[in-house]
Amino acid sequence: MEIWNKVQLKQTLENGVHTVVFTKLNGEVRELYCTLDPEELPILDKQLRELLTENIAKKENDAALSVWDLDKKAWRAFRLDSIIEVRNH
Repeated sequence: MEIWNKVQLKQTLENGVHTVVFTKLNGEVRELYCTLDPEELPILDKQLRELLTENIAKKENDAALSVWDLDKKAWRAFRLDSIIEVRNH
């Protein structure tokens, strides 16, 4: 199992769509079809984007990463130490 650092994983997810396989807190293994690619993210108006950016910066957690779930069309997060695999699409 590869150990991902947050910067490396963010850079990977900013370039296309990926499946992140990880273990949830309850022990269940989950496959998350996700991205951080700006072309795939929802369009937000400027004021909302600024508010979210401020809020995310205040609550940034080095042990977890938030990503856009393409199946559920919502933001989801997972712990970096729970990643089993990252597959490119």
